[in-house]
Amino acid sequence: MTQMTQIKKMYLRHLCHLWMGLPVLLVTTPVLAELPTRETPLGRLTLRIAPESFKLSPDQRRLAFVAVAETAQEPTPSKPGNSLEPPPLDAEKKRPPARVWLDNKSHKSYAAITMPVFSPDSQKLAYAADIGGAWRILIDGVEQAAEFQGVPDTPVVFSPDSKRMAVVARIKNQWHISVDDQLSPPYEGIGNNTFTFSPDSKSVAYVIRSGTGWQMLVNHAPAGTYKQFSTYRWAPNSALVAVIAKDKADTQLFAGKFVSESYAAFARNMPIFSADGRRVAFAAADKPIANKTANWFVGIGDVVTGEAQNTSPKLGAVLDGTPVFVGETLYYFALTKDNRWQLYADHKPVGDPVSAVAAYSFTVSPDGKHYAYGTVKSGFSTIIRDGKPAGTYDELGVGTWSWSPDSQRLAVAARKKDRWHVIADGYEGPPVLSVGQSQISFSADSKTVAYTAMDVERKWRVYVNDKYSTPVDAFARGSYVVLTESQAQTIAVKNRQAVRLEVELK
Repeated sequence: MTQMTQIKKMYLRHLCHLWMGLPVLLVTTPVLAELPTRETPLGRLTLRIAPESFKLSPDQRRLAFVAVAETAQEPTPSKPGNSLEPPPLDAEKKRPPARVWLDNKSHKSYAAITMPVFSPDSQKLAYAADIGGAWRILIDGVEQAAEFQGVPDTPVVFSPDSKRMAVVARIKNQWHISVDDQLSPPYEGIGNNTFTFSPDSKSVAYVIRSGTGWQMLVNHAPAGTYKQFSTYRWAPNSALVAVIAKDKADTQLFAGKFVSESYAAFARNMPIFSADGRRVAFAAADKPIANKTANWFVGIGDVVTGEAQNTSPKLGAVLDGTPVFVGETLYYFALTKDNRWQLYADHKPVGDPVSAVAAYSFTVSPDGKHYAYGTVKSGFSTIIRDGKPAGTYDELGVGTWSWSPDSQRLAVAARKKDRWHVIADGYEGPPVLSVGQSQISFSADSKTVAYTAMDVERKWRVYVNDKYSTPVDAFARGSYVVLTESQAQTIAVKNRQAVRLEVELK
């Protein structure tokens, strides 16, 4: 085997799941009806591809990646550093030439290229390229006029409605943000990947270096200065940002008029907001998270009045993925003294503690009124929905829990003896060897279920209720099924090529 062949195989492993799913089981099953399927080539996976650059559009119809010349020694772009400071990709630093491929068509070759980014509506692709010693932004392969001295690894950010675009860049050794072609004042430094648009796309927020600390800016105006910065999150109504940062000795949560007590550490993915943005909640510990003797607390604050509405007594570890608002009630799991998991609703115990909770299973319906999770006891897994058992199985699939758009149906992959099925409130999918570890999709009317699975002949297919697509070799990493009125769409891998799969439903 040649060195180039070995390299190509290495990149293929990065770009697709050759076994993208739950454990494979040997079963037999009746032959199902095969739906008409169209395959459109999106890119050759035998190219030298930078794995981090492999991007699928949100509508699962387009594919972009950065590929370098066959003679190049290292793919671009470079990985970002771990610091809050953005590592600039300086134009003067030599790299092998690279080009973006979009939907199986190559763009112009450049000395270096940053990560490509799709707009949320999937209509635009943006990236930066080194052009003659300066960096410029390209939109759908078209070079924009503005030139920059340096850019971070992902310089372009689109607003949620896809109508606005921001660029983080360095000009004359100072950092700026250009929003809708309007340049911000110069800054000493901008926190890496801290720029965001608000959910309604009307406001912007980011973090800048301020002396020896960091300053939060909202719409380019100061919104708090901190000794050390951790993270921030927009309220769902776009009214404000909640910041977790160190102001003095320990870390606190700052959200509107509410300021939490000081803690040694906050849980991941904190804070969370109620649906109306009025209340903010968090889980935090009095010692570093790795310390098993740490006491945990779950708190709630009012961002308008500043009132600390409720804080739990001392708890054991709080389950990752909780707390979560379900309507106006805050739910979370915490570890008891005998190492079992107890569910709480507004700090009050709900039911009996369980020995284990299925990994990453706690999920809330789109309307915020229902919740579900899985428990594990004596080798069996049970679906709990709104506090009541909804079926017991041998195993529940990690990462497969999904709600229908109308919030009435819950889908999850489940194993019954030697067979995997997709279970969805009265619907039980055909037995398969493995179900893809990606979200299970519903149609807009919540009646149709679609997912990826491996059939008994070890072929990957898109399943739509009790029918399926023609087979493929694998599904692209990060892919999922998008359902329209007439098609099920996703991106797959077949014969060492990425393809858009369009499964006809009618």
